[in-house]
Amino acid sequence: MSPFAILLIGFWVLGSLVVLVLAGLGFDDETRLYYSNAMQLVASFGGGISCLITAFKFPSSSPLRRVWLLIGAGLVAWFLAQLLFASYPLLNKGEETPAPYISDIGFLLTPVLIALALIVFKRAMSLSSGPIGGASAFAAMVLTAATGLYFNWSTITGEETLPAIVQTSYALFQPLMIGATVWVATCFRGGVIGSSWWIAVVGIVLYYSADLAYYALSNLSEYSTGSISDLGWILGFGLLGIAAFNVRQLTNQSA
Repeated sequence: MSPFAILLIGFWVLGSLVVLVLAGLGFDDETRLYYSNAMQLVASFGGGISCLITAFKFPSSSPLRRVWLLIGAGLVAWFLAQLLFASYPLLNKGEETPAPYISDIGFLLTPVLIALALIVFKRAMSLSSGPIGGASAFAAMVLTAATGLYFNWSTITGEETLPAIVQTSYALFQPLMIGATVWVATCFRGGVIGSSWWIAVVGIVLYYSADLAYYALSNLSEYSTGSISDLGWILGFGLLGIAAFNVRQLTNQSA
Protein backbone atom coordinates (compact mmCIF):
# COMPACT_ATOMS: atom_id res chain seq x y z
CA MET A 1 0.00 0.00 0.00
CA SER A 2 1.43 3.36 -1.03
CA PRO A 3 2.27 6.06 1.56
CA PHE A 4 -0.41 8.28 0.00
CA ALA A 5 -3.04 5.59 0.45
CA ILE A 6 -1.95 5.05 4.06
CA LEU A 7 -2.18 8.81 4.64
CA LEU A 8 -5.72 8.94 3.22
CA ILE A 9 -6.81 6.01 5.37
CA GLY A 10 -5.24 7.68 8.41
CA PHE A 11 -7.21 10.89 7.82
CA TRP A 12 -10.39 8.84 7.34
CA VAL A 13 -9.87 6.98 10.62
CA LEU A 14 -9.05 10.15 12.55
CA GLY A 15 -11.98 11.97 10.99
CA SER A 16 -14.26 9.13 12.05
CA LEU A 17 -12.95 9.27 15.61
CA VAL A 18 -13.81 12.97 15.76
CA VAL A 19 -17.49 12.07 15.23
CA LEU A 20 -17.22 9.80 18.25
CA VAL A 21 -15.48 12.47 20.33
CA LEU A 22 -17.96 15.21 19.44
CA ALA A 23 -20.89 12.98 20.38
CA GLY A 24 -19.21 11.68 23.54
CA LEU A 25 -18.29 15.13 24.82
CA GLY A 26 -21.75 16.50 24.14
CA PHE A 27 -20.87 19.17 21.59
CA ASP A 28 -23.76 21.27 20.36
CA ASP A 29 -26.12 19.73 17.81
CA GLU A 30 -25.21 22.14 15.02
CA THR A 31 -21.47 21.39 15.18
CA ARG A 32 -22.08 17.63 15.19
CA LEU A 33 -24.61 17.92 12.36
CA TYR A 34 -22.29 19.81 10.01
CA TYR A 35 -19.23 17.71 10.82
CA SER A 36 -21.01 14.36 10.45
CA ASN A 37 -22.60 15.43 7.17
CA ALA A 38 -19.18 16.46 5.85
CA MET A 39 -17.60 13.13 6.84
CA GLN A 40 -20.45 11.18 5.28
CA LEU A 41 -19.94 13.10 2.04
CA VAL A 42 -16.19 12.48 2.08
CA ALA A 43 -16.56 8.75 2.84
CA SER A 44 -19.27 8.06 0.24
CA PHE A 45 -17.55 10.11 -2.47
CA GLY A 46 -14.09 8.69 -1.76
CA GLY A 47 -15.40 5.14 -1.55
CA GLY A 48 -17.38 5.56 -4.74
CA ILE A 49 -14.45 6.98 -6.69
CA SER A 50 -12.20 4.17 -5.45
CA CYS A 51 -14.73 1.59 -6.70
CA LEU A 52 -15.07 3.30 -10.09
CA ILE A 53 -11.28 3.49 -10.56
CA THR A 54 -11.05 -0.23 -9.78
CA ALA A 55 -13.85 -0.97 -12.26
CA PHE A 56 -11.88 0.56 -15.13
CA LYS A 57 -8.82 -1.52 -14.26
CA PHE A 58 -10.72 -4.50 -15.66
CA PRO A 59 -11.34 -5.10 -19.39
CA SER A 60 -14.70 -3.91 -20.68
CA SER A 61 -15.74 -7.54 -21.18
CA SER A 62 -14.99 -8.49 -17.58
CA PRO A 63 -18.00 -8.96 -15.29
CA LEU A 64 -15.84 -7.59 -12.46
CA ARG A 65 -15.92 -4.23 -14.20
CA ARG A 66 -19.72 -4.31 -13.95
CA VAL A 67 -19.50 -5.37 -10.30
CA TRP A 68 -17.37 -2.42 -9.24
CA LEU A 69 -19.23 -0.02 -11.52
CA LEU A 70 -22.47 -0.95 -9.77
CA ILE A 71 -20.99 -0.60 -6.28
CA GLY A 72 -19.32 2.67 -7.22
CA ALA A 73 -22.56 3.98 -8.74
CA GLY A 74 -24.37 3.00 -5.54
CA LEU A 75 -21.96 5.02 -3.40
CA VAL A 76 -22.05 7.99 -5.76
CA ALA A 77 -25.86 7.88 -5.65
CA TRP A 78 -25.66 7.94 -1.86
CA PHE A 79 -23.17 10.83 -2.01
CA LEU A 80 -25.48 12.90 -4.22
CA ALA A 81 -28.43 12.10 -1.96
CA GLN A 82 -26.44 13.05 1.11
CA LEU A 83 -25.38 16.28 -0.61
CA LEU A 84 -29.05 17.19 -0.98
CA PHE A 85 -29.78 16.01 2.56
CA ALA A 86 -26.90 18.02 4.04
CA SER A 87 -27.79 21.15 2.05
CA TYR A 88 -31.15 21.47 3.76
CA PRO A 89 -29.80 22.54 7.19
CA LEU A 90 -27.43 24.99 5.52
CA LEU A 91 -30.35 26.64 3.73
CA ASN A 92 -32.74 26.47 6.67
CA LYS A 93 -30.77 27.76 9.66
CA GLY A 94 -29.61 24.39 10.94
CA GLU A 95 -33.00 22.64 10.89
CA GLU A 96 -33.00 18.85 10.47
CA THR A 97 -33.82 17.64 6.95
CA PRO A 98 -37.46 16.50 6.70
CA ALA A 99 -38.43 12.95 5.81
CA PRO A 100 -39.22 11.94 3.20
CA TYR A 101 -37.09 14.21 1.04
CA ILE A 102 -35.87 14.19 -2.55
CA SER A 103 -32.60 12.71 -1.27
CA ASP A 104 -34.44 9.44 -0.61
CA ILE A 105 -34.25 8.67 -4.35
CA GLY A 106 -30.47 8.33 -4.13
CA PHE A 107 -30.58 6.57 -0.77
CA LEU A 108 -32.98 3.99 -2.23
CA LEU A 109 -30.82 3.39 -5.29
CA THR A 110 -27.78 2.43 -3.21
CA PRO A 111 -28.96 -0.92 -1.77
CA VAL A 112 -30.42 -1.94 -5.15
CA LEU A 113 -27.16 -1.26 -7.00
CA ILE A 114 -25.05 -3.01 -4.36
CA ALA A 115 -27.36 -6.04 -4.40
CA LEU A 116 -27.13 -6.25 -8.20
CA ALA A 117 -23.32 -6.00 -7.97
CA LEU A 118 -23.15 -8.91 -5.53
CA ILE A 119 -25.46 -11.06 -7.67
CA VAL A 120 -23.34 -10.35 -10.76
CA PHE A 121 -20.19 -11.16 -8.77
CA LYS A 122 -21.49 -14.50 -7.53
CA ARG A 123 -22.66 -15.61 -10.94
CA ALA A 124 -19.56 -14.38 -12.77
CA MET A 125 -17.19 -16.13 -10.36
CA SER A 126 -19.33 -19.32 -10.36
CA LEU A 127 -19.34 -19.30 -6.56
CA SER A 128 -21.29 -21.96 -4.75
CA SER A 129 -22.97 -21.19 -1.45
CA GLY A 130 -24.78 -24.49 -1.07
CA PRO A 131 -28.11 -25.02 0.67
CA ILE A 132 -26.84 -23.57 3.95
CA GLY A 133 -25.78 -20.38 2.20
CA GLY A 134 -29.11 -20.07 0.42
CA ALA A 135 -31.03 -20.67 3.64
CA SER A 136 -28.86 -18.14 5.50
CA ALA A 137 -29.44 -15.53 2.81
CA PHE A 138 -33.20 -16.12 2.89
CA ALA A 139 -33.24 -15.90 6.70
CA ALA A 140 -31.25 -12.64 6.56
CA MET A 141 -33.73 -11.20 4.06
CA VAL A 142 -36.72 -12.16 6.20
CA LEU A 143 -35.13 -10.77 9.37
CA THR A 144 -34.13 -7.52 7.66
CA ALA A 145 -37.59 -7.10 6.13
CA ALA A 146 -39.29 -7.80 9.46
CA THR A 147 -37.05 -5.27 11.20
CA GLY A 148 -37.73 -2.61 8.58
CA LEU A 149 -41.47 -3.20 8.77
CA TYR A 150 -41.40 -3.09 12.56
CA PHE A 151 -39.70 0.29 12.77
CA ASN A 152 -41.65 1.84 9.89
CA TRP A 153 -45.04 0.17 10.22
CA SER A 154 -46.86 3.27 11.44
CA THR A 155 -45.58 5.22 8.43
CA ILE A 156 -46.23 2.41 5.95
CA THR A 157 -49.81 2.04 7.13
CA GLY A 158 -50.36 5.76 7.61
CA GLU A 159 -52.64 8.02 5.63
CA GLU A 160 -49.84 9.89 3.85
CA THR A 161 -49.06 8.19 0.55
CA LEU A 162 -45.53 9.42 -0.20
CA PRO A 163 -43.98 8.52 3.19
CA ALA A 164 -45.66 5.10 2.95
CA ILE A 165 -44.20 4.45 -0.51
CA VAL A 166 -40.71 5.55 0.54
CA GLN A 167 -40.61 3.43 3.70
CA THR A 168 -42.08 0.42 1.91
CA SER A 169 -39.31 0.75 -0.68
CA TYR A 170 -36.67 0.76 2.05
CA ALA A 171 -38.32 -2.31 3.61
CA LEU A 172 -38.02 -4.12 0.25
CA PHE A 173 -34.66 -2.95 -1.08
CA GLN A 174 -32.52 -3.29 2.05
CA PRO A 175 -33.41 -6.97 2.59
CA LEU A 176 -32.41 -7.58 -1.03
CA MET A 177 -28.96 -6.08 -0.33
CA ILE A 178 -28.45 -7.94 2.96
CA GLY A 179 -29.66 -11.23 1.48
CA ALA A 180 -27.24 -10.87 -1.45
CA THR A 181 -24.43 -9.97 0.97
CA VAL A 182 -24.97 -13.09 3.06
CA TRP A 183 -25.39 -15.19 -0.10
CA VAL A 184 -22.01 -14.08 -1.41
CA ALA A 185 -20.27 -14.17 1.98
CA THR A 186 -21.10 -17.86 2.44
CA CYS A 187 -19.12 -18.60 -0.75
CA PHE A 188 -15.76 -17.26 0.45
CA ARG A 189 -13.04 -19.75 1.27
CA GLY A 190 -10.23 -17.40 2.26
CA GLY A 191 -7.27 -16.20 0.20
CA VAL A 192 -6.22 -12.70 -0.76
CA ILE A 193 -9.21 -12.08 -3.02
CA GLY A 194 -11.59 -13.43 -0.40
CA SER A 195 -10.11 -11.13 2.25
CA SER A 196 -10.79 -8.09 0.06
CA TRP A 197 -14.41 -9.13 -0.35
CA TRP A 198 -14.75 -9.73 3.39
CA ILE A 199 -13.76 -6.08 3.86
CA ALA A 200 -16.55 -5.16 1.44
CA VAL A 201 -19.03 -7.35 3.35
CA VAL A 202 -18.15 -5.68 6.65
CA GLY A 203 -18.55 -2.30 4.96
CA ILE A 204 -22.04 -3.20 3.71
CA VAL A 205 -23.06 -4.49 7.15
CA LEU A 206 -21.85 -1.26 8.80
CA TYR A 207 -23.75 0.79 6.22
CA TYR A 208 -26.93 -1.15 6.96
CA SER A 209 -26.36 -0.92 10.72
CA ALA A 210 -26.36 2.86 10.45
CA ASP A 211 -29.67 2.72 8.54
CA LEU A 212 -31.07 0.42 11.21
CA ALA A 213 -29.94 2.72 14.02
CA TYR A 214 -31.48 5.66 12.18
CA TYR A 215 -34.85 3.88 12.03
CA ALA A 216 -34.71 2.83 15.68
CA LEU A 217 -33.69 6.25 16.99
CA SER A 218 -36.11 8.09 14.70
CA ASN A 219 -38.89 5.82 15.93
CA LEU A 220 -38.08 7.05 19.44
CA SER A 221 -37.69 10.66 18.22
CA GLU A 222 -34.10 10.57 19.46
CA TYR A 223 -32.09 10.66 16.22
CA SER A 224 -30.08 13.72 15.26
CA THR A 225 -27.34 13.98 12.66
CA GLY A 226 -24.00 13.63 14.40
CA SER A 227 -25.04 10.68 16.53
CA ILE A 228 -22.53 7.88 17.08
CA SER A 229 -24.63 5.71 14.78
CA ASP A 230 -23.51 7.88 11.83
CA LEU A 231 -20.15 6.10 12.06
CA GLY A 232 -21.78 3.11 10.35
CA TRP A 233 -22.11 5.12 7.14
CA ILE A 234 -18.70 6.75 7.41
CA LEU A 235 -16.82 3.54 8.22
CA GLY A 236 -18.90 1.36 5.92
CA PHE A 237 -18.34 3.42 2.79
CA GLY A 238 -14.67 3.83 3.65
CA LEU A 239 -14.26 0.05 3.91
CA LEU A 240 -15.89 -0.44 0.52
CA GLY A 241 -13.35 1.99 -0.90
CA ILE A 242 -10.52 0.08 0.78
CA ALA A 243 -11.83 -3.23 -0.56
CA ALA A 244 -11.84 -1.77 -4.06
CA PHE A 245 -8.30 -0.45 -3.53
CA ASN A 246 -7.09 -3.91 -2.45
CA VAL A 247 -8.63 -5.50 -5.54
CA ARG A 248 -6.98 -2.83 -7.67
CA GLN A 249 -3.58 -3.60 -6.14
CA LEU A 250 -4.02 -7.28 -6.98
CA THR A 251 -5.00 -6.35 -10.53
CA ASN A 252 -1.88 -4.18 -10.90
CA GLN A 253 0.35 -6.97 -9.61
CA SER A 254 -1.08 -9.53 -12.03
CA ALA A 255 -0.90 -7.17 -15.03
